[in-house]
Amino acid sequence: MKLMAVGFALLVASWLVLLLMVIGEIAPSLLLSMGAYAASVAGLVIGLFGVVQYVRKRSRPEEHE
Repeated sequence: MKLMAVGFALLVASWLVLLLMVIGEIAPSLLLSMGAYAASVAGLVIGLFGVVQYVRKRSRPEEHE
C-alpha cells in the first residue's frame, strides 16, 4: 500500500508542476520539465510495482501451521 501511495503522490506532484508551468504560475524551464516527466514515470513504475505486490500478497494462499 505504501508503494501505491508514493507512486500516486509522485504522479500528482508532477502533474501539478506541469499544470502550473502551463498556466504561467511557474516559469517553464527544460530542467523542471524533465524533472516533472521523470517524477511522473517514476511514480507510474513505483505505483504499478506496488499494485503487483498487493495483488501477489492477496492471491497467495494463507499458510496455517
